Amino acid sequence: MTPDEIREARRQLGMSQAQLADALGLSPDNGRRAVGHWEDGSKAISGPAVVAIRYMLKYGVDGL
Repeated sequence: MTPDEIREARRQLGMSQAQLADALGLSPDNGRRAVGHWEDGSKAISGPAVVAIRYMLKYGVDGL
């Protein structure tokens, strides 16, 4: 996923960076920072996180 795709997916899910980090099971402080890095392109998103985001887009957050 590109940074723009990650940002758009988060917006479609109606989540803040912190909420997405929590839904992905990331730590509260570092997780929000990680999502921010993915969105600004300074760090690549991991494969499992991409799969989880795509799953949430298709089936909703409650499907996790």
